[in-house]
Amino acid sequence: MYSALNPDPEIVKLSFPARQFTFTTSDRNTGTDLTEQHSAGTIENAVLLPASLLANPVTRCTPETCAWRVSFTPTQSGINYMTGSITPLTYTYSGQRYQAFQELENYYDNGVTIEVISEYDSSDFSGSPIKVFPVVYNGENANPVYPWVSTGNPEHLGGTGTYIPATVGVVSQSYEWYVLVNTGSNLGFYQIWMKDVRNNQWYYYDYHDTVNPATQISTSESSSELGTIPLGAITLYARSQVRNDWCMINGIWKHPDEVFNSVGTFDFRSPDGINWPPYVWTGYSWDNRAWNVFPVVNIPA
Repeated sequence: MYSALNPDPEIVKLSFPARQFTFTTSDRNTGTDLTEQHSAGTIENAVLLPASLLANPVTRCTPETCAWRVSFTPTQSGINYMTGSITPLTYTYSGQRYQAFQELENYYDNGVTIEVISEYDSSDFSGSPIKVFPVVYNGENANPVYPWVSTGNPEHLGGTGTYIPATVGVVSQSYEWYVLVNTGSNLGFYQIWMKDVRNNQWYYYDYHDTVNPATQISTSESSSELGTIPLGAITLYARSQVRNDWCMINGIWKHPDEVFNSVGTFDFRSPDGINWPPYVWTGYSWDNRAWNVFPVVNIPA
């Protein structure tokens, strides 16, 4: 991540939100105009991303779905980097199979969408029913592109449809996300970093878009979505928090309240219009100049 956002390969200048840095008391230095210079090779070796993950491929289905989403529209153009977190907060379930999705969805120009998803899947009771992973939708291809194995880049997330497993026992823990859509000489190179704050484990995923690449965000959304096969004797309550902490325009950090309309726009979709029960819900709030969205899926007994 540091090399991706460092404009001069000869001088490494770090400019990131404070939470991305950790210090022990004995090592921490304070002061003004404090600058350290290291060779690019030294820094590169210090920030290698580990390759560990994952679990088995996610089994996909084609269910009936309903969704409730809230979107925020930019008030400034040129947003190409956003950071935040997704946190599964509560999860209880019983009954037949379902899949529920609580997501960050960044929509870009030229039809590109990048999502960070917390998936709740009843098909995996004993392992990791909560799965956290990124996905890219290219404007020229409506099919989702999941992380893949790359022997030439071993820090990649491994395997089509793989994910960061999150057992029920880790609720509630945050998974930080960092999504960069490169411009300029790296136009069409999309990079996603994710951090498991339980153990400071980093994961990395990138995608090369060679046709009509995206350059900036059109809208940023969070959604609560439900799919069931079939809808039957199910009880389910799943609630997450999706947060946007920082944005970047032309290399300059911005608070979300500086670059997004503070009033979100809601949208409800279902297989049967208003006759479909409101199994999904989404609300939002602002704090510390950043937005929080709280997607919920609730199927009562």
